[in-house]
Amino acid sequence: MAAKQQGADLRTRAIKSLGWLLSFRLGSQVLSWIVTIYIARFLTPADYGIFAMALTVVAGIELLRELGMGSAIIQRKDLTAQHLNTIFWIVAIVSTTLVIVLWVGAELAASFYAEPRLFWVIRILGLNVLFNVVGFIPYSLLTKEIDFRRRSVAAMMGALSSSVVAVILAYQGYGVWALIAGQLTNAAIFNAALVLAARWLPGFQLSFQNMGAILKFGLRLGAVSAIALCSPITNRILVGRFLGGSALGLFTMAEALAEVPHKLSSAVIHQLSLPIFSKLQNEDAELRKYFLKITKYVALATVPAQIGMALVAHDLVVLLLTAEWAPMVTLFQIFCVGNLFHVLSLPPYPLLTARGRAKTLLRLNVAAAVVTAAAIVLAAQINVLAVAIAWLIAFVTFKIALLFLALREMGITGRSYIRNISASLVGTLVMSAAVLTSQSASIGFSQELERLAFEIALGISVYLAIVFWVDTKLAAEIRGIARDMVRPPAPS
Repeated sequence: MAAKQQGADLRTRAIKSLGWLLSFRLGSQVLSWIVTIYIARFLTPADYGIFAMALTVVAGIELLRELGMGSAIIQRKDLTAQHLNTIFWIVAIVSTTLVIVLWVGAELAASFYAEPRLFWVIRILGLNVLFNVVGFIPYSLLTKEIDFRRRSVAAMMGALSSSVVAVILAYQGYGVWALIAGQLTNAAIFNAALVLAARWLPGFQLSFQNMGAILKFGLRLGAVSAIALCSPITNRILVGRFLGGSALGLFTMAEALAEVPHKLSSAVIHQLSLPIFSKLQNEDAELRKYFLKITKYVALATVPAQIGMALVAHDLVVLLLTAEWAPMVTLFQIFCVGNLFHVLSLPPYPLLTARGRAKTLLRLNVAAAVVTAAAIVLAAQINVLAVAIAWLIAFVTFKIALLFLALREMGITGRSYIRNISASLVGTLVMSAAVLTSQSASIGFSQELERLAFEIALGISVYLAIVFWVDTKLAAEIRGIARDMVRPPAPS
């Protein structure tokens, strides 16, 4: 009975956290668009350029700050209060050292970009690193407990405060400093709110027991994150070096546009899955159930979106980017197909992290980065299309390898996995047939927009009809999730 109650409580927390996380992500994105559009009226392109340069430098420092310890805190079940204190002071010392390096190296960065104003912009923006240290442990603890309500409220407080500050200063003519002040305000308010929400402050009682293993685990995950960030940048550098700016523009735009459907799902799935999987890391049956359920819903939402974009690629590209970008249509379709496998590999990463397989993830990511870069160098001797095909082969191979490792870890057969996502696969297959039939029938539309709207409506209608026909329990499951998401918490 206790285990059943615990499972129900975990499900309820997961669903409510999903609601909070989606609400914040969508709300903050809308707020960001509104604020950006407004303050752009008072700033110059040069202001945004300087801000982007400084943000790139500081982001590199931020990448080194955490040492992967956030994921380690979420994954480890044996951490004591003394361990948390120790982790905090280690991260604080590392962060302070990095900020000192940033201050000393600000002049070098300004010289590199040939922009003297960067000197103080980088130094002041670098204070964000210290602000983020304060809320680092509280953020990880709230995530560990799947308490996304308080975490989202803290984030929204920071976003609203920074928006007000940035708008006021931009209106008063402070230029790039409006953006800097907005960033600092966001970091200060957000991290202070996290501390209050988690009710955690660092102490001086330390414990170094098992700290070597904790640090090793965190550093490996930190290295995986660094590779995930740097590998695409390296690929773009190689394309630009061997094929020039025009090819790089097509390659980069195709890559960015193909990522749109899964950007939100990637962030949400990782943040939600890791604490859930970590709580169940030693309960194979429950962990397997949650892994398959999350995989099912990820596939239902994003597989048709990726394939659907590939089907309507030409009209989509021409309408969004003008006919000048038509040469990138095939590249865009290749990235859409590749990102289908990225979507399916979203749950395996937090699963293997929760099971402590950081070393395996690091080895796989190193191999993927090296092989992909080598494939791009070889293909770049031909043309940009060959590069995209080489990327696709390497990318899909390693994503399938990641999925295979996760299935083997949980003892799930390939047949069981395919059956689990069969509704989305069958629905996408029938949807594709319907859209392709519509395109071959050459139904008369006077404009691309009309044709695109018709094909999207047709694809969605066919997909939903097939999915609910194949999975007869899906409608009831969705209603149950919706009820749990809006149901008020039970009195304690």
